[in-house]
Amino acid sequence: FKWGNPFSWSYSGEVADAIKERVKAAGGSVTGELCCRLAWDNTDDLDLSMREPNGDSVNYISALRYESSNGGMLDLDANGRDGLRKDPAENIVYDKIHKMKEGQYILSVHQYRKRGSGREGFQAQIEFGGQTFNFQVDRAVRQGERIEIATLEYRRASGLKIVKSLGEAAGVVGSGPEVWG
Repeated sequence: FKWGNPFSWSYSGEVADAIKERVKAAGGSVTGELCCRLAWDNTDDLDLSMREPNGDSVNYISALRYESSNGGMLDLDANGRDGLRKDPAENIVYDKIHKMKEGQYILSVHQYRKRGSGREGFQAQIEFGGQTFNFQVDRAVRQGERIEIATLEYRRASGLKIVKSLGEAAGVVGSGPEVWG
């Protein structure tokens, strides 16, 4: 929806989806069969990464390696290689799940460079198979801290599923397939 003022929101599956729209506006892909998104509201350099099966340097997606041999790609690196943004977002996308190697994939967020003193956290989102899973950290992420968002498992016979994810812990909120916001 848009009005005659600077406010607007998008409507997707009857729920506003600000993270997906932020990624799209920054030029990231939102059409892959597996999309992992990150959004936050300060100038810190948070990095979204995915450790893939046999997580060596070839099978690891991060700000240091944008593409993997399993078909994954980091196409946004806000407050890093893509420059400072007032509405930062990062995005890892796999166009085709069947190209992925079988095994576990670990999605995490790393505080690479803390620039502010605010208490803001971040929101993360995983979308696949027609479902969207949302996670939120409601506290500042310390310099050098790494937070594991979820462990996904891919098997050709059974497909992709989340086998472990953030639970309700100190400052951390995870939600199921319903989109928050």
